[in-house]
Amino acid sequence: MVCLMIMLFCSALRISSVSAEDITGYSGLNVTLNCTTTENQPVSVEWSRTDLGDEFVLLYKDDQIDSSIQHPDYKNRVDLADRRMKDGDVSLVLMNATTNDNGTYECRVQNQGSLDAKRIRTINLRVSPHPPPGDKNSGNQDGSVGLIVGLIVSLLVFLF
Repeated sequence: MVCLMIMLFCSALRISSVSAEDITGYSGLNVTLNCTTTENQPVSVEWSRTDLGDEFVLLYKDDQIDSSIQHPDYKNRVDLADRRMKDGDVSLVLMNATTNDNGTYECRVQNQGSLDAKRIRTINLRVSPHPPPGDKNSGNQDGSVGLIVGLIVSLLVFLF
């Protein structure tokens, strides 16, 4: 009975981990959209926004950003937090955010030997025109709380 309850709990965690995370950023500031893979050196990293069609927010392959199919609104405004992708960090840094950046972003990673990129994370970004009054933390915003929760959930699922 206890094993059944643990399996149901882990299934519920697995289902909830698929849902999108909500992040709020502020206009004029940098926003980090966190994404981590278990692979050490992915072949490529794709960041897209669901309403942009075939153009990417960022496509990183062959150790560089491929701007040939990058949406013009993101040229020279995005980068990976760590191009070495240390510890699987493929987070996106969006510089000088604007309310036009509102949308649903997806992080995909293609690993060695794979033909397709696998979706790792979905983030709903809302950029507010102004930080709340008296907000002492109105600097760079990120999804670190969601990242920590996601890592804990992944660990629990792996252990059980």
